[in-house]
Amino acid sequence: MPLAEDAQSFIDSIKAFQNKTETKTKTETSIEKPFLEPVTYKGFDFTKWPKKKLDFRKEAITFIEVFFFTHNRLPVLQDFKQSNLEGQPANLSDWQDFLVSIEESLSNRGIPPYETPQAYLEPKFVFAVNSIVNPHDKRTIPAKLKEVELSTKQWTALLRNPVHLEYYQTRLNAIFNEDAQNDAKVALHRMIVGGDLQAIKHFHEMQNIYRPNQDTNQLLITVLKTVMEILAMHVAPDVLGKVAQALRQSEAIPIEMKAS
Repeated sequence: MPLAEDAQSFIDSIKAFQNKTETKTKTETSIEKPFLEPVTYKGFDFTKWPKKKLDFRKEAITFIEVFFFTHNRLPVLQDFKQSNLEGQPANLSDWQDFLVSIEESLSNRGIPPYETPQAYLEPKFVFAVNSIVNPHDKRTIPAKLKEVELSTKQWTALLRNPVHLEYYQTRLNAIFNEDAQNDAKVALHRMIVGGDLQAIKHFHEMQNIYRPNQDTNQLLITVLKTVMEILAMHVAPDVLGKVAQALRQSEAIPIEMKAS
């Protein structure tokens, strides 16, 4: 029958296609893959590799900042030469122009620009110190720095400068040594006027008018014993005996102290 023959032909064609595919797969599998040599850089000249272009201005400012906080001074020309920074100015005139151009960048980092006098105090720093050491100004330090247009980074950097640090410490010491004493006296006077007995007692003790907890005789005995011990190390025994006898005969020393 024609229909049956067509069906059989279709089935035979499918089998033939499968056999052909399997044969092709086996053939491809049996073929050896070619050997590939590993990739190497042999013979490649890396000196011709393009170098990254550096911004000398940024590199120089970074170098100055690190050098300043490491050695507590600005780098000089010899230090730049030893740094091997690329793109350095060719002559002194170009160096001067460059250093002038970075003054603002250095100031923003709290670093004194070049040609700054050694004892120079930054005006903004002085203004900030005046606000910080003012005990009646209750604002925070960052708020006071903001008023004088100083960042906390600049403030910290300026304090690393010995000149600025000495000025700041001097002002702080003045607060404790003078201002604090004056404020304490004013507060004590206010309490005394108010009739505070503890304040009155404290005032008398300060003036050496009344010291209830101090045994004067015992203190004198201790002092005399110390004096005699010192004399015993430096004078002859007969001289020491004469000194002791003179002390016993002295009317300025109480009787109970002579007995001790």
